[in-house]
Amino acid sequence: MATHSLMIKSLTTEEELIQLHAILSEFYKLMPYKKKEVKAEPWAARWMNLIQNGFGKVLALVEDGVYKGGIGLVTVNSLEDGSQVTQEAFWYVDEKSRGGGIRLYKAAEEYVKSIGSERFMMIHLENSMPDKVRSFYKRMGFKKTETTYIKEF
Repeated sequence: MATHSLMIKSLTTEEELIQLHAILSEFYKLMPYKKKEVKAEPWAARWMNLIQNGFGKVLALVEDGVYKGGIGLVTVNSLEDGSQVTQEAFWYVDEKSRGGGIRLYKAAEEYVKSIGSERFMMIHLENSMPDKVRSFYKRMGFKKTETTYIKEF
């Protein structure tokens, strides 16, 4: 019987981010925006800028050395009241590894708590398992606070 090594890894290099991007390309296909290609190198450079400046964190779900998913977090001070807020920018796990997505979420939440954020904001795409995701967020103690609309030019 084969054993599988499933772990959460904090990404700190552009090379790691580029490797993660390969699995996230499926997530970006789900985006309800005008279809623009999300190229790996510029995407990784933007995340490295956030990470190096203390505003970003990317955690990856890795199984047997292969990236299976990731969650990207951005931390800022709220413009309204100055509270430190961490918001998820993406959270995607390959369909065959979805159970590991909960481990990824829990690692993200632990990180958010460890840096002293007062709020943790999660989002979901209306066209990507909305009922399942809403139910999960509710079980994790989140409350719905707003709905976002977008207009593209």
